[in-house]
Amino acid sequence: MKFPKLGLLKTKFHREIPRNHKILSATISQVPTGAYFVSITTEFEKEIIQVPSNGNIVGLDFSMKELFVSSENQRAKYPRFFRMLEAIKSKIQDRIFYINYLLN
Repeated sequence: MKFPKLGLLKTKFHREIPRNHKILSATISQVPTGAYFVSITTEFEKEIIQVPSNGNIVGLDFSMKELFVSSENQRAKYPRFFRMLEAIKSKIQDRIFYINYLLN
């Protein structure tokens, strides 16, 4: 690549710039090792494909207890492993405390 102040620099592209892209700007940075890096900003026109709507729109709200609640009042059903293990841990700790109480 040729730059006005730096002259001709050896370049290595990791991605080709397509022909239909218009180059808007280039940012040149030099790292402490003396190597130069160039970041190129491009612009292109792309046809937006419209997704057909079937009229079914669902809203989702975040819920701390159930993860989400939908606009149709459906809730996430997932296993609550952490809460289940907490209950088991509590029962085991109660038994250990009781055994230690009896032994002392």
